[in-house]
Amino acid sequence: MPPGGRKAFADTGLVFNYAKLSPGSDPQLTSSGFARQAMDTLQGGHPLALMLADSLFQMHWVTVIGYRTFGQEFYLEIMDSWHKEPWYYRPGCGSRILTCLALL
Repeated sequence: MPPGGRKAFADTGLVFNYAKLSPGSDPQLTSSGFARQAMDTLQGGHPLALMLADSLFQMHWVTVIGYRTFGQEFYLEIMDSWHKEPWYYRPGCGSRILTCLALL
C-alpha cells in the first residue's frame, strides 16, 4: 500500500484488509505461483488491486474482478476508469505488475 494509504482509509472508518501477492518470475504459471494465488483469491470472492506500469511515468491502478484461461494462457479480467467494459490482461505481457493486493 502506498505511504499514507492505510491512514487515509483509517480516517474514513473503513476497515481495509489486504494480502500482497507476488507475480514472481512466471506470472503465467497456473499450477502454482501468482496465477494460482490470483485464481484462489478471486474464487473466494475477493477482488485484486493491481498497479500496472507501462513505463517509469505511466502507472495505473486497476481492479481485477475475475480471470479466464485459454489453453495454457492465463488472463485477468479488469475493470478500470479508462474502459467502459471489462478487459483482459495477460500477466507477463505488455504492462508489468508492480504491486498486487488481494482485498480481503
